[in-house]
Amino acid sequence: MDVGTTSYRPPELMFGNQWYNTSLDMWATGCVVAQVVSLGSQTLFDSGDLGSDLALIKSIFSTLGTPDLEKWPVTKSLPDWGKMAFVQYPSKAWTELLPNASLDAIELVQSLIVYESGDRMKADEVGLIISD
Repeated sequence: MDVGTTSYRPPELMFGNQWYNTSLDMWATGCVVAQVVSLGSQTLFDSGDLGSDLALIKSIFSTLGTPDLEKWPVTKSLPDWGKMAFVQYPSKAWTELLPNASLDAIELVQSLIVYESGDRMKADEVGLIISD
């Protein structure tokens, strides 16, 4: 069963992760915040007209840079990682991705949109930032 909504799905779901926790929601939150602060209707990542996992993976990798084991160590435990070779994309600067956003907003987004799910900001930490 698929979890998450197309363009807001974290990458680990496309590689067979079935261990679900709030880190999935934090990725999606980062995607929503990015969309809001960029003042546009476009999502940060694009899953194409049909909501394709491969299109979403390409969009994520071409935006954040193609990850390796150093950047995303949990991939060694994902059942579908390594079944395909991907183009090695460099990461884009957050200021380029979110040109209309404040530095605080960019900092929030980049702490939520992180390959390694355990490194994503937690909900209670986001609440502390927003209440300041």
